[in-house]
Amino acid sequence: MKNTMELFSTAAKLILILFGICLAGVVLLVMVFLIFVGAMGEEKVTQIIPSPDGSYRVEMISYNEGALGGSVEVRLVEVTNLKRLSEVGEKPRGKGETIARGNWGDDERMTVIWTEDTLFQLIYIYDSGSRAVMEVSIGEDGVTTSGWEYPEQKEIPSEEENSEENRKERVEQE
Repeated sequence: MKNTMELFSTAAKLILILFGICLAGVVLLVMVFLIFVGAMGEEKVTQIIPSPDGSYRVEMISYNEGALGGSVEVRLVEVTNLKRLSEVGEKPRGKGETIARGNWGDDERMTVIWTEDTLFQLIYIYDSGSRAVMEVSIGEDGVTTSGWEYPEQKEIPSEEENSEENRKERVEQE
């Protein structure tokens, strides 16, 4: 009887050890799945800058790819083509035309200034304070860009000067 009990307790211990190893393996697989698949590819609109007449808008979209970093896309969207517009913090809706791409976090360095209903400047501000400017024009033939230009250092408009109300005033004065 004693041998049977010893045999049973040894078998029970082995079964418990195997069960623990299998459970640990399953937990590890779930964690790897959540880390590499669940957190990857989060995208959201971080800035929306509408044209003075409201028919277009520039959306800055941040693609967060976890430990891999991510990217930023600047795209032009025609408002009349959308049933529901994207909001800041949401996933982008509808299709737009990509104007520029940058590294993750570059959306904080970019500014858009609409000069007309179909013309705007995309300005990228470097750590040094220098800047690159791309002029974007919307026409019947589609969207054309000037490419990145590096002008002499000029004063960059403040957020207040680039507010929607001030942009409208500039358009009305012209």
